[in-house]
Amino acid sequence: MLLESSPDELPRCLILRHDIDTDPGFSRHFLALEKEIDVSSSYYFRLSTLDVRLMQSIEATGNEVGYHFEEVATYAKMHCLKTKEQVMEHMDPIRELFRDHLTKLRRLTALPITTVASHGDFANRRLSVTNSILLDDWKLREELQIEFDVYDRTLEKLEIAHFTDAPYPQFWKPGDPVEAILAGKQFVYVLTHPRHWRSNVSSNLRDDLQRLVEGIHYSTCR
Repeated sequence: MLLESSPDELPRCLILRHDIDTDPGFSRHFLALEKEIDVSSSYYFRLSTLDVRLMQSIEATGNEVGYHFEEVATYAKMHCLKTKEQVMEHMDPIRELFRDHLTKLRRLTALPITTVASHGDFANRRLSVTNSILLDDWKLREELQIEFDVYDRTLEKLEIAHFTDAPYPQFWKPGDPVEAILAGKQFVYVLTHPRHWRSNVSSNLRDDLQRLVEGIHYSTCR
């Protein structure tokens, strides 16, 4: 693994990650294209985008399925936590919620799911705290056999060129990853989201409305 070696010992590497925030069905197009060009990637599903058969199919083709978790934001919205200090006071039940969700997810899919990626929610931005903070508890990681969080600080030892897709007309942030590849960067990390590749009106509208309702409730709760 990347974390177990020094940069000088590693070959050039293209890291492909898909965060399935909405429209899980479009993941099949990612999967078909990657099979065609013989590459592997990681797919991170939220609880709201679970598709058991699809997730099992992804693992069966040699790709990876991970958990796109958001328990800090979920708990904060459920219990009207408005400050980082309040969040820190509730970390035990937040971790219990994460433990429960991951355990049920593994049971439901019959998949190992040993890597995770924090989802960014509006509540995280208002609280100035990421969902990843719950994984600062290394005992929890060991207990749940979590091998890797994509935002682990240990990755900072590697000079990784990070890129993420963006809506039209920008397409990529901070720039086109192809340029980094052609420039010979040793590690290029590309993150994509289905909603930026297909205009699935019903799926995206449902997600946008959910965020609107949650935002109004969170702003007015006391």
